[in-house]
Amino acid sequence: MEQPLPPLNNRSSFCPFSLRTTHLDRMINMEFVNHPFYTGLEIQGHNDENIGAGLLVFLQRKQDKLIDLYYEPTLNLPSSWKKLFTLGRGLGTWKQQAFEIATLDVSAETGVHANVLFRDVHGQLVHVKVDDDTPFHKTQRNGMTRGFLAPVSAAIENPTSMLLVYLTQFDLVRRPGSAPIIEINGQTVSTGQIPLERCLWGTRTIKVAKDLIVVQVNPDIEKNTDDDMDDQSKSTIFRDSYGNVKSITSESHGHCAAFLFEPAFPDPSSLETANVHGSWRVDIDDDRIVSGTWKCDILSNFKEDTTSEAKIQLDVTKGWRPTGLPWLTTILFAIVSVFKTWPETYIWFASLQWKKDDAKLAETTIPAMVSHWERTFGDRGECYSYITGGGRGSDS
Repeated sequence: MEQPLPPLNNRSSFCPFSLRTTHLDRMINMEFVNHPFYTGLEIQGHNDENIGAGLLVFLQRKQDKLIDLYYEPTLNLPSSWKKLFTLGRGLGTWKQQAFEIATLDVSAETGVHANVLFRDVHGQLVHVKVDDDTPFHKTQRNGMTRGFLAPVSAAIENPTSMLLVYLTQFDLVRRPGSAPIIEINGQTVSTGQIPLERCLWGTRTIKVAKDLIVVQVNPDIEKNTDDDMDDQSKSTIFRDSYGNVKSITSESHGHCAAFLFEPAFPDPSSLETANVHGSWRVDIDDDRIVSGTWKCDILSNFKEDTTSEAKIQLDVTKGWRPTGLPWLTTILFAIVSVFKTWPETYIWFASLQWKKDDAKLAETTIPAMVSHWERTFGDRGECYSYITGGGRGSDS
């Protein structure tokens, strides 16, 4: 692997970008049809030396689209994860919860077996039971589809990062076995489905995955906090001989995310008045995920010529394009535009300020920086919700 190269003249190059990775061991996800209170559910299984082992459940509310999160006492989730899980319109309930039943096994060889039983904050008993002994897609690596970018971030209204959830092994629950049991407050809940999926593909629109990588591009997380010290990821900045940032990498559980710049991004405090620009991309393992353009505008005559300012902008111009997916997933990806276009609705802005004299004298200049992500146009997942159910039919 390429080694970080220190800049010339012992000058440390300021880098305004960051990259984080966390790991998720296994997951099952489904949408609900016509439930009065919830629109969907996701069960995650964690097995990590930092946060522990156990299950975590998301329930999305129908009325306000907030996400309720319940996790077992065996998990030690840092408070910084509240920003990591800023899904939909934001986080609702964040509750440590003792589950009456807590089982989630996902395997390419033996299928998926989930049995979860707990009460939500309203006292409603939530029960999910899925058993499918069918081995997953045999033509793919490790028996399951290799590589799928979940459109989780399409529904995020106020992003605190560009969240990339990459499923290294992914498939859909098959139909030969018994029907899933999904009950809330004693009432059976129907799951969404793609039209004709039953007779043509023999699958259910219940997603299962194993070995997931969660990547945050430029996360909006406060630095130097205890929670950040517990983060799973380790990032490294690679520079050219002038201190310009060529790439940032972050590794977790044998997987690597890379944030790459062409040309290498310069330290803004080392530049005179200038407008510079280039391209960037994010790769996860060997898959190109998103790419776009960057620009940096330097304003030298600012505040009586004693303070300089830089404006940085990242635009996303291309999202992920898959290869080697199962037929149903390929067709779904083709007809639902949000799978391809949601990354292009993200844009990042940063404003930096520093004293000119400090930049001349100090080996390292750390500008005052304010940054944020914005969403622009686009579907927020409504199209997918409509196609998979949206009040039409039931799953049996």
